[in-house]
Amino acid sequence: MPTNPASPRVLIVGCGDIGNRLAQKMFEQKWQVWGMRRDTSLLAPGIHAISGDFRDPESFKAVPDSMDYLLFTGAATMRSEEGYRQAYIKGVQAMITAAEAMSIPPKRLFFTSSTAVYHQHQGEVVNEHSSTKPGKFNGQCMLQAESLLLTSHFNATNVRFSGIYGPGRDRLIRRALSGQGCDLEPSPVTNRIHSEDCAGVLQHLLMLDQQKKAVEDLYIASDHAPCSLDEILNWLASKLDIPLEPLSKQSSKISNKRCSNQRLLDSGYQFIHKDYRSGYGAMLSAAAGNADLKIKT
Repeated sequence: MPTNPASPRVLIVGCGDIGNRLAQKMFEQKWQVWGMRRDTSLLAPGIHAISGDFRDPESFKAVPDSMDYLLFTGAATMRSEEGYRQAYIKGVQAMITAAEAMSIPPKRLFFTSSTAVYHQHQGEVVNEHSSTKPGKFNGQCMLQAESLLLTSHFNATNVRFSGIYGPGRDRLIRRALSGQGCDLEPSPVTNRIHSEDCAGVLQHLLMLDQQKKAVEDLYIASDHAPCSLDEILNWLASKLDIPLEPLSKQSSKISNKRCSNQRLLDSGYQFIHKDYRSGYGAMLSAAAGNADLKIKT
């Protein structure tokens, strides 16, 4: 793809599903997009490919010396404390080091974090001002990576995504298809965001900053409708016309909170999928031709 020196330039570090979706949106705005990942054959067409391991500062030597924005969307390949430390803490530090070496400082750095940083478990509403005392390694590592970004010398923004779903992230649909309902009592409140909105949020914040409008250092990105896991599974089962098997209930001790997206809404973002009915409904409609799925219209 020909480059235009005047168009904004963004590097998506760990450019996977969300990064590819974001790239398509930025192309529509005439931006130039670079993507770093090990297997560059999985990058969307039009992305300038950088083959490398984002945990390794050496990989960033292939990045152009001038970049307007650096955005970390990488994911851990191992669900362990060491895997998270390597991916998020080491990865974000490598990105910051690369930014420091650039001849022209980037306008802003971004990190896609997680609502796992919150410890609340009694159905409380949490926002960007709520305390964060995660008891598990995933939230702890995310919080450390956030801190690295905010203590760097750059303008920086952390975006805390709640449970991401969408094409290729259909675990609850498959669970409903198997007839397995919620086995937790009480049914925990779940917070969700469609992958297309993940990309939409990042595009929105990039565009705000490029237009020199106010961008905060932290946003919660979650849809409008926190609700019980039981509610979602029952809704999916009704659409799939599948009865859910009664399960013996286990005591629920997992995180149980309601994520507020008010700051994001105040910034002007308009959700593509405001709740799970919209998001999962689109997924079910797209799969309607699948003979294995019997979907009520």
